[in-house]
Amino acid sequence: MTNESNAFHPMHGQDVRRYFQDKARKQPKKERTKAILLDGIVETVAQYRLDGTTIKEIVEIAGVSHGTFYNHFENRDEAIRVAASSVADEIVAEIIKTIDLPAKDDEAMAAIIYAFMAAAITIPSWSKMLYATVGMLDSRVDRSSKRLEMQIERGVSNGVFRVSVTPLLSLQVRAIQALAIKTTNIDSDFRDTLSETCEAVLRLLGRSSSEAAAAVKSVCHSIGITNENLSQTGIRIGSGQKG
Repeated sequence: MTNESNAFHPMHGQDVRRYFQDKARKQPKKERTKAILLDGIVETVAQYRLDGTTIKEIVEIAGVSHGTFYNHFENRDEAIRVAASSVADEIVAEIIKTIDLPAKDDEAMAAIIYAFMAAAITIPSWSKMLYATVGMLDSRVDRSSKRLEMQIERGVSNGVFRVSVTPLLSLQVRAIQALAIKTTNIDSDFRDTLSETCEAVLRLLGRSSSEAAAAVKSVCHSIGITNENLSQTGIRIGSGQKG
């Protein structure tokens, strides 16, 4: 595990409204255009929420035509699903690159859940996107959901988690996580909320209350995420480097 000086820190000092565009700036034109749409979709959902998001709003915010939209997506729901999956994938990929996951399956799960939430709550538009689309993502279309299921399956095969791995279980885990992301205020002390959320997930996976509490306590100490260092320099989404 990393120590506090190398704790997981999300995006810092970047314009999140152009995140995917900046990432794709050296890619072919088709990928750059898709990145413009992804940033536009995220911003649209953040502004209008899911129910108010239409293709009209998306193309206006992205600054592209309806024809350009349909060159990349068949419909509104596919576009939103791809954008949400892209956001989740960015966070998970950075966690994998920057945090040495514990060997114990329950601690590894707690570390993934905790770090994911800690990253998401610092980026309001991303947190709104993840909460709004929690029911739209599953392991058939979303790589981050597939990774989550694989982590659960590993714990089951090792006798740590006592559950049957199903799409519903994966959705329940994501829903618990999304609710915490939505209700957590970065300006308040969020650590108790994130810790309690991790414990709730572990209990859902079959760990006892004491086992869940012990795993989360170990992870929080090892990762060293606090309100102070979360907003300071360190590991940044997209940088691929430790602080």
